Amino acid sequence: MKIFIPSKLSLQTHFQKYPPPRINKFSEIKLALLLSQIIVVSANNKKTRDQDGFVSLSSSMLQRMVREYRQYLDYSRDTGIIQEKSQFIVNKKCRHFRFHPKFDSKLKVYPIGNYRLPKFVRENFSHNISLPKKYQFLALPFESGELRIAYRPALDFIERQLNYYLQHPDEVPTYRVTGSIFRRRKRPIDQFNSAMYNLDRLVVQDYHMNIDDTAGRCHSNLTNMPSLLRHFLTYGGESLVSIDVSGSQPYIMNMLLHPSFYIGGKNFSFSQNIELIEYEYKSGRKTNQRGLRIDQLSTKMEKEIVRSKEDASTIITLVNQGQTLASKEFQRYRNITTSGKFYTYLQKGLSRDVNSEFGNLKEVKVEVLRIFFSSNTFFKQEAAKPKQWFAKNFSTIYDITHFYKQYNKSYFPTLLQRAEAEVMLNRVARRISHQKLNIPCFTVHD
Repeated sequence: MKIFIPSKLSLQTHFQKYPPPRINKFSEIKLALLLSQIIVVSANNKKTRDQDGFVSLSSSMLQRMVREYRQYLDYSRDTGIIQEKSQFIVNKKCRHFRFHPKFDSKLKVYPIGNYRLPKFVRENFSHNISLPKKYQFLALPFESGELRIAYRPALDFIERQLNYYLQHPDEVPTYRVTGSIFRRRKRPIDQFNSAMYNLDRLVVQDYHMNIDDTAGRCHSNLTNMPSLLRHFLTYGGESLVSIDVSGSQPYIMNMLLHPSFYIGGKNFSFSQNIELIEYEYKSGRKTNQRGLRIDQLSTKMEKEIVRSKEDASTIITLVNQGQTLASKEFQRYRNITTSGKFYTYLQKGLSRDVNSEFGNLKEVKVEVLRIFFSSNTFFKQEAAKPKQWFAKNFSTIYDITHFYKQYNKSYFPTLLQRAEAEVMLNRVARRISHQKLNIPCFTVHD
């Protein structure tokens, strides 16, 4: 495992100006290890970096690396190596750090020589493939040794991209600030360093994989890297091909519009055009189970929504209403999502009725996330106009999303993500693996 720090940061020079603190058995390597987590954590999960460039770091994780982590970080903050955003709440939020802007630069490898890193670091940050038994087949293409990346061309690409954005700051990609109509530009140096870190791990085949407990998604080196860098990947000397499921989660929403999803009974397909076949590989037999039920995805949600007679009646009434009185609405939604034109449909509608700026499909995809997944209280604000438009044009479907989020705003996105993961990992990827088609299958998600 390598330790990365900004190339402009010289710890030896810093120590000359600011003598190391009186920490028992002070170690420069421990300090470098802690500082590197600002890079590592954000590279592995871009959601940990906020709009100001601060990265959330778990105190429990840091303490397992270095017992006196707080003293090291206090020294780094007080002497200007890092900056800290003071918004820590016990058991609620992590502490947020970023390097001081004067150290904004490309990464360099901090030499550790023969130093033996802590056991926790060795087990969790170096070649850590931790998958439940039923998903271990997903690791086979990684462990085969056949996955390669063209390092020099990939590095040249991200360096050219960095230089271009530094010379043309007005063309740096933007993102919309959460809960606002305002946009901010991404930080090119952060994007470069995250890409470089993940590129380096691929070169040395330092793989990591895990299934998250919330959505059941598989996270790996490939899900963390920029999509454009995947063009430099090969397997067994051959280029990889990407197959995308267009509008996957809006499409899977069709499943929630069928009564059988809540009360069981006869199995159903996601649409009139698609049938999903589940294979029982333990027995080697092919079964004809189709679709999913809420209890298969979340027993917690099933207990709250279905086993409560009043709430079960409410959601099933909404669904039955959609099947009868609002059948045209359901049919229209089903036709749009199964045709793969959901985002295009919304782009036209939002551009016409809400804001002419919705000319970019990426913008529309961001809005779909806000329409589906934002809390119910986010509705009357100026930034919620696209959500108001959806509620007007798909009123019953919007009522169903609203019903889920009245319990917890995370319920609805979690349910869709779990369904998506179940289909792609436990059915599609498993089928490809077990049929021994000699096709390496790597899964990625947005």
